Amino acid sequence: MDLRQKTPGCRQWRTVTFSLSTVEMANMIKETFYRAGQPAPRLGVSPLSWANEVLHALGAGTDAQRCLQEARQAGFQGVEMSRLFPREPGALRALLAQHQLQLISGWHDGFLTERSVEQELDAVHNHASLLQENGASVMVYGECGWMADNALDVPLNNRRLLPHDGVQAYGDRLSAFAEALFAQYGLRLAYHHHLMMVAETLPEIRALFSACSPAVGLLLDTGHATSAGFSYTQLLEEFADRICIST
Repeated sequence: MDLRQKTPGCRQWRTVTFSLSTVEMANMIKETFYRAGQPAPRLGVSPLSWANEVLHALGAGTDAQRCLQEARQAGFQGVEMSRLFPREPGALRALLAQHQLQLISGWHDGFLTERSVEQELDAVHNHASLLQENGASVMVYGECGWMADNALDVPLNNRRLLPHDGVQAYGDRLSAFAEALFAQYGLRLAYHHHLMMVAETLPEIRALFSACSPAVGLLLDTGHATSAGFSYTQLLEEFADRICIST
């Protein structure tokens, strides 16, 4: 599905993660997404397919050159930001150009459950500037505040829940942050619904977006939706105008 047809207000990318060989991936992309007479989607890939951002043992020894070379060989036009890549804007731009790839987006560890909008804008400045200077139009926001200590070792059913009476204030801060992010850097905020975080279940996603202005976009994550117990198609049906990137 080319989600741009359902979300005309977004410059949209579809990002994917796979555990296939480069040849298998290229064939799958050609057969699945590029069909005669159909608009060609813009496809990017998450470097998580090569190296995990949190568990560094997963992908240890993989470098940026291998990641980008294989991404291009597989037929992708873009990649998300990765710990494998340089964080100096010029160096990143040159590296991506070498492989004829665009920067799609990059994840930001957000703490608006705990920080003010001004504090969050200070925290995001270098990252947002890097994305802006390399042509990205979307920044993925993951709420890393309000999580249980040692969250990777906590059972999913023991996660920390945001109180219902705190959702509106959080939504107000998130909205103000998203509006400032776009005004200052030209980046649309794509909120990542995510296991163990503030918005995991469909009712939590609904409550959060009811509290947010239209400036807050949505990253549709099919894997996290399935793991949270609902079909990602419900997000398409209810939040199509919010979706600006999908995985």
